[in-house]
Amino acid sequence: MSEQGLHLRQGLQQTIGPQMQQSLNILQVPSIELRQLVRAEMEQNPTLEDVTEEVSLEEISTGEEGFEEPEVDIITTDWSDFLDNQAPSPGINRADEDARRQFMLDSLVSHPTLQEYLRGQIELIGLPRSVANAVEILLGDMDDSGFLETGIEDLCLSLALPMADLLAAKKVLNGLDPPGVGAADLRDSLLIQLERLKQTGTLAYRVVERHLAALARKRFEEIARDLGSTPDQVIAAQDKISSLDPYPARNFSSQPTIYIRPDVIVTRAADGDYVVRLTGEAVPDLRVSGDYLEMLAESGGNRDARKYIRGKIRDSKFLIRSIQQRQETIQKIAAQIVARQRDFLRDGTDRLHPMNMAEIANSIDVHETTVSRAVSGKYILTPQGLFELRFFFSSGYQTDSGDAMSNVGVKNAISSLVDDEDSSHPLSDQKIVELLEDKGIRIARRTVAKYRDALKILPSHLRRGA
Repeated sequence: MSEQGLHLRQGLQQTIGPQMQQSLNILQVPSIELRQLVRAEMEQNPTLEDVTEEVSLEEISTGEEGFEEPEVDIITTDWSDFLDNQAPSPGINRADEDARRQFMLDSLVSHPTLQEYLRGQIELIGLPRSVANAVEILLGDMDDSGFLETGIEDLCLSLALPMADLLAAKKVLNGLDPPGVGAADLRDSLLIQLERLKQTGTLAYRVVERHLAALARKRFEEIARDLGSTPDQVIAAQDKISSLDPYPARNFSSQPTIYIRPDVIVTRAADGDYVVRLTGEAVPDLRVSGDYLEMLAESGGNRDARKYIRGKIRDSKFLIRSIQQRQETIQKIAAQIVARQRDFLRDGTDRLHPMNMAEIANSIDVHETTVSRAVSGKYILTPQGLFELRFFFSSGYQTDSGDAMSNVGVKNAISSLVDDEDSSHPLSDQKIVELLEDKGIRIARRTVAKYRDALKILPSHLRRGA
């Protein structure tokens, strides 16, 4: 019988305060949502003013003795350190926080992306730092259907990350809503959904696990013989399987049309070089109200008034600094993308080079999680069209010629082969592997099948005569 009692344990634990949470939101939200966030903040903070002229932080000085700003760099801070405990700091007015959050939610005009929706759930989970980093990488590798574009083994090799961390990160994603998200492919997603329904070991689970391709061809008798059941039982299992969602993130990829304003614009100069600039159209330009600075200087011995004004001015300065650092970080990331993707800017997606967030993070001296948050929901207008910044982060393959090709380029190559095929003799996945190898692209058959599914291309036996 175990002994019960009270025990004291001493330890250190990092927590994230309201200002740090605010800075995370500022870094991550799209520009149009940033304006809504600032509007909500201005409702709570009368010292903030939205102006057209630029006001530097040096001009915002109270001259108040003892009025010190915490020197916190919100960009280079490794936010994964804070994921273990996100409880609000003592003294925070919960009613005010809830009202502010609701105001912002009611003001939003666009829906959250899949990544934003998943991050909202992840932030409620205490994760070890290495696993939290791996989760961010998998989020960046996820396609619009909620599937991982790159195999865990490939990510382990290409990014030199521990397999245990990647598997733990995948397990975290697989436990989130919507069920089946973060799966390697359709089969994996269906198995995850059945596991969530506590259907492990059922006939439906075994059919998906061993005979999904045969089920698509309605080979009920063949499946029944192998699994020791009857065709009618297999058909009943099919009904259960058909109630699952083959594309767990479909509600996020089929949102109403949202008109997007790019955060970054890339143009080509006369000398052939590319120029990167931020649009800043929806990003508010803020300063501290001069009226409140005067009130602080004239508040005399009223300690409560001075304390209130100082606190609001401190909040205003932190918000302004956070927005400035947000913009600087997006500018640096965009510049690095352009420097690495000149072939894409000139020739299109077939010339997109493999690139991961760790490369960009190292080049601008920030943490990888910072890059992941900064590119979330941000768009760049290029000579090749409008793209989400995260589009440029993809794994790739080494061709026989020594060139690197991104998985986007490989998908384009697969799509082109299928477009040009003879519909009476469609290309099998193995034949596609051989044709790609003729082009110097070495890729596994299972990867071709995965990319074909992602492109919504049917298997060869279902394309015949189409």
